[in-house]
Amino acid sequence: PTRLRQVLSNLISNSVKFTERGSVRLEIRLCTEALPVGIDGKPVGSRGDVGTEGAAAMHCVEFTVHDTGIGIPAEQQHDLFSPFAQIHASTARLYGGTGLGLAIVHQLVELMGGMLRVTSAPGVGSSFSFALPLQAHHPTEPVEAVPPDAVVLAPCSGVRLLVVDDNPINRAVMENFATRVGCAVEFA
Repeated sequence: PTRLRQVLSNLISNSVKFTERGSVRLEIRLCTEALPVGIDGKPVGSRGDVGTEGAAAMHCVEFTVHDTGIGIPAEQQHDLFSPFAQIHASTARLYGGTGLGLAIVHQLVELMGGMLRVTSAPGVGSSFSFALPLQAHHPTEPVEAVPPDAVVLAPCSGVRLLVVDDNPINRAVMENFATRVGCAVEFA
């Protein structure tokens, strides 16, 4: 968990730093592709080879950090994961940083059994993604799920709420919360 936290923290921090307008989004999903395999044909996990007999189930999980930031020209993307890499000298002056973050993230992702990828375009934004083989967690004690209706929220039946925000994600979140407690939502 520590390495994964470091990787996600760095990628999200970079996205926030290079996104003046728009959004930063973390997407986590189960992969549709097969888990990477070692030379013995068994799935490779973050703690070495994992056999199929008596071993915990492995799942491929993909993490992607999307942003609508400044973007990276295609011809400079291949250097991104090199130590001390900066897109332009002016980038370091304007945004700060040493150029070590993505190099460290790249190494950590590889140590966990994944590969870091980037897709980006100047003025459009960037997406950094990696897939990891992760072991399924089976708690020793059952965890009780809290039913959605068990959450106690103050009712606001009959209240009209005006939501003013230019970000569609923020509007959707506000609408979800407000309608759950009975508010009528309008947008401006």
